Amino acid sequence: MSLEVRGLYVGYDGSLVLQGIDAIFSEGRVNIILGPNGSGKSTLLKTMARVLKPRIGTVRLFNKDLQNLSLKEIAKLIAYLPQRPNHVPRMTVFETILLGRKPYFTFGPGNRD
Repeated sequence: MSLEVRGLYVGYDGSLVLQGIDAIFSEGRVNIILGPNGSGKSTLLKTMARVLKPRIGTVRLFNKDLQNLSLKEIAKLIAYLPQRPNHVPRMTVFETILLGRKPYFTFGPGNRD
């Protein structure tokens, strides 16, 4: 097992969007999250990438609780790219892909990147 969600409750302001969600996403498998608009698919993805913090429940990656990992450690394991980024300037495809290497360099990308 690679990514596990247990007893997840997540919301915005005063309302809950996800309640009691349990899921296992296995390594090496294609997983699909289906549901109608507004059912919490994006909220689940944001929580699994630690963009949102669950009110209750845990997200574990390789048996480690995401809340106990630094953002840099998480960035080396998870990439989250929203469909419509709000505060990101226009970037080329190369620049977008290079974002995945950012946790590995300090001042800027090198030849290896």
